[in-house]
Parts: sequence; structure tokens; C-alpha cells
Amino acid sequence: TADWLHSNFEDLNEFHPLTSPYFRTLQTAHYLYEATTLSPFHVEPHIREYHIDKDQEELKTGGLFVPTETLVFDHFNWPNTMRMGHFFPNESMDEFFDRLQGFLDSLDQDGKYLVVSHGATCRTLYALLTGGSLDELKERYSKPLTSKDISIKNASITWVRDGKEEWFSKVVYD
Repeated sequence: TADWLHSNFEDLNEFHPLTSPYFRTLQTAHYLYEATTLSPFHVEPHIREYHIDKDQEELKTGGLFVPTETLVFDHFNWPNTMRMGHFFPNESMDEFFDRLQGFLDSLDQDGKYLVVSHGATCRTLYALLTGGSLDELKERYSKPLTSKDISIKNASITWVRDGKEEWFSKVVYD
């Protein structure tokens, strides 16, 4: 995916790279950073995953503690609030939607962003940017997901420009 991005975009430096603070997205962001001309990623807690399965042992305490991986990913820009790790409380679906809308509202509307995040987060950002149905997503994420329900493929690219879909979950590797 990193090679494809590097080959298909003349200047990746015009994008502001953002990543979720979760380890698997930090790994992906690291590979993108190493293989392209991107500037260092900003770790953005607002684009973290939504905790769908509240029965997970680590979520029974009311949330999830995310350790800070500043030693491994010291070349990324970390918010001061995450220097010692961060506890993210469980949230409702409406709170998740509000969090992502607040994130989008905070961005420069003329800016270009490359976001490395998770399936539910990317799918919701896509719906918010293109006028999709949040009620449909609420229905979808209110029950256990099956493999046929997953609409964002791992290591895929979704691109929205001016509120219109360019690509949705485009897989660029074999």
C-alpha cells in the first residue's frame, strides 16, 4: 500500500499524516512513513477505534488503557496528554459519532489528510464526509459483525475529495 501511494501521488508531503494511537495503526503508519516521502505522523486520539464488544475483559473496567509507544515510534508527533499512556472510557455509538464529527470539524477544510485508522472509524468518517447514513451504521455496529459485514478491508485506501467518493476500500496489493 505504501509503495502504491508513493507511486501514484507526486507529492505526499502535501498531506498531513494522522494515525490512531493503537499499536496496529502505528505499525501501518510506520511502514508508510518509511516507504514514502511523508512527514512524521501525528498521533491523533480522536481517530481511535470504537469499542464494539463491551464483553472484552479489558473493557469491563469502563474503558481501555492504551500504552504510549513513544520508544518504538519516537519519530511520530505525540500529544502531551498521551506521554504516559491514556485511558479511553467506553462510549456510546452517539458519542463515537460526535467524537469523529468533532475531529472533522477541527480540520482545515482546505487541507489534505492521510488518516491511518480502523474499520469502524474509517467507515464512519467516510459516511460523515459523503453524507452517508449514520442510522445505517448505528444498526450495523449495534450487533456482532460477521465477515460479510466488513466493508473496509485491511490495508485499503478510501479517498474522499470535496465530499465525493474517489475510492472506497480500494485494495492495492495482491
